Amino acid sequence: MLKMSANISLDDPRSLLGRELPGFSIFDSEILLAGEGTNYTNMPIESSPPEELLTDDKEASLKNVDDLDNNDKSEPKAPAVSTNGKKVVHIYHTHNRESFLPYLNGVTNPNLAMHSKINITRLGERLLQDFQERGIGASVDKTDITGSLKKKGLQYSKSYTESRAVVQTAMASNKDVQYIIDIHRDAQRKKVTTININGKNYAKIVFVIGGKNPNAETNYALASKLHREIQKKYPGLSRGIIKYNSARNNSVYNQDLTGNAILLEVGGVDNTFEEMYLTLDAFADVFSEYYFDAKEVGNTSGNSEPK
Repeated sequence: MLKMSANISLDDPRSLLGRELPGFSIFDSEILLAGEGTNYTNMPIESSPPEELLTDDKEASLKNVDDLDNNDKSEPKAPAVSTNGKKVVHIYHTHNRESFLPYLNGVTNPNLAMHSKINITRLGERLLQDFQERGIGASVDKTDITGSLKKKGLQYSKSYTESRAVVQTAMASNKDVQYIIDIHRDAQRKKVTTININGKNYAKIVFVIGGKNPNAETNYALASKLHREIQKKYPGLSRGIIKYNSARNNSVYNQDLTGNAILLEVGGVDNTFEEMYLTLDAFADVFSEYYFDAKEVGNTSGNSEPK
C-alpha cells in the first residue's frame, strides 16, 4: 500500500531520497532483470581508485598466491563440436588491474583493491581455457589499460576510451569475432557476491548494459537469454541485469560496437580465484550451449553463424 500511495518502494531507497537530495538523481541505474535477492539496496558498486593510486608506483605486497597455479586444469579432451579454428569470442578487461582483497597484504578498502600482477586478467585466461575446452575459439587481450592511463596522465574515467581502441583493433584484425566480453569484478562485499551451490562457493555474476548505446536492446536480449539459462542450471548464480544511463558512468561500455557485447561482473573484492573459476566454468557451460544451439538454428535457416 505504501508503494502505491506514495510512489515509494522499500527495496529502492532512491524512492525515499531521490527528490530530496541534490544530485542524487545522477545515480540513474535500473534493474532490468533481477536475480534472486537483487534489489536497489545491493546494486553493483564500481570501485574508484584514488588518483594517487594511479600516479604512485607503489602497490600492496601479495599474499595467498603460492598455490594459485594449482587451480590450472589437466589436459582437456577434444570437444565434440567446435568453431573450426575460428576465434569467435574476444575477451578483454577495461579495468585490468581490478584485484581482490584476499591477495593484497594490509588492504581492506575496496577502492584500493588494485594490482598490476594479481588481478582480473586471470579470469580472462581461465575463461579462454574454458571456451577452448568446449570448442569455442577465443582470444584474450591483457593490455594494461590502467598503465596506459598512467603514462598518458589520464583519469580512470577514461578507461573505456582506452579499451575501445584495443577492441576495435581486435575486431578489425579478426573478422571472425562475433562476441566481445569485458570481464570486471564488483566492489560489493562477499555476502552479496557469493552463493553456495551443492556445497561449493561460487562468485555471483552480474550482466551490465550501457543505456546510452544504440545496441542496448540487443545487448539486453543476449544477456537475458544467458541469465535465464544460468538460473536453470545454477540457481542464484546470476544477480541479474543492470542498466546504467547516467553521465557519471560511461553508460556505453563499448557495447555500441556490436549487439553481441557482454559486460560481465564476476564476484567482488572478497572473492577468491577458486570461487570465481567455478563461476567461469559454469558461465562457459551455458554460453557454449547457447552458441552451438544458435548456430544450429542458423544453419537450419541457411545461415552459417549464430545471431
